[in-house]
Parts: sequence; structure tokens; C-alpha cells
Amino acid sequence: MKSIKIGEWDIEYDKQATEKIYAAIKPYACDCISCQNYRKATENIPSEIRNLFDAFGIDFYKAAEIYDCSAKQDDKLIYGGWYHFIGRIVGEKDGKENGMLIGWYEITKDFKITFTKDSALIDENFPKDNICQMEIVFNLPWVFEDKQYFNEL
Repeated sequence: MKSIKIGEWDIEYDKQATEKIYAAIKPYACDCISCQNYRKATENIPSEIRNLFDAFGIDFYKAAEIYDCSAKQDDKLIYGGWYHFIGRIVGEKDGKENGMLIGWYEITKDFKITFTKDSALIDENFPKDNICQMEIVFNLPWVFEDKQYFNEL
């Protein structure tokens, strides 16, 4: 395992093991307009975000869960979601407290992460232990010409 410090987070991770698992996972396949927008709007994500996912061995387009928060900020749609990787949070810190996500770290103005030991919707290709969940919040522009969904929020 390698170690990385991200903000106040000390994380141990196994990039190669995570990459092997993601190679066997099918891409997130929801076809609702919100998920279509997420996929299209993230085609050219900033290098800071791409590098973070690459460091952990996570395939950005294979999230365990992505959802829109039915809210906007700075004329962008707010998305949430999470990804898994082989690794662990070093120490007692956890990004989930009393069911609420805490400890957000800003990668870019529009992209924040936190980490939790409390994993959900784990793909069957992952082992039963040594899993860490990276939670995300991502503010993305609406990229489709038809803005009815976006305007109704």
C-alpha cells in the first residue's frame, strides 16, 4: 500500500488492486437526463480531479453512485456520489458522523471530497474488507440545449 495526505486525510491505498477491480466493473449506466448531463459535463474534467482519481486507480466513469441534489449553486447543478478503492483511512478520523458527511476537502472550486469507512453499494468485484469510500460533491454546468429540467430546480 502507498500513502497520501489530502488535506487533513491520511490515506493508504493500493492503486494496482483498485485498477484491476475497476477493469471488471461496468460503467454507471443510468440514462436519466441528469446522469446524461453528468457524463457529458465531465468529459473534460480539470487535471487536478483526473490526477486524484488516477492516483487511487479509480475509473471516474464507474461510480458506485451519482445523483443530482436537485439544487443549483453559481448557476451549476450540484451532484453527489461516491467511489470505492482498496485502502483505508489512517487513524480514527471518518468523513461520516451521525449519518452526516463532514470533513470536505476542496480539490477545485466546484469539486470536494471526503472519505468514510462506511461503504455502500459496493460492487461485487471488491473484497469484503480494506475498502474505503470517497464521497464527492461536484458542481457542473448544464450542457444540453433543452434546459427545462435545469430551469425547474
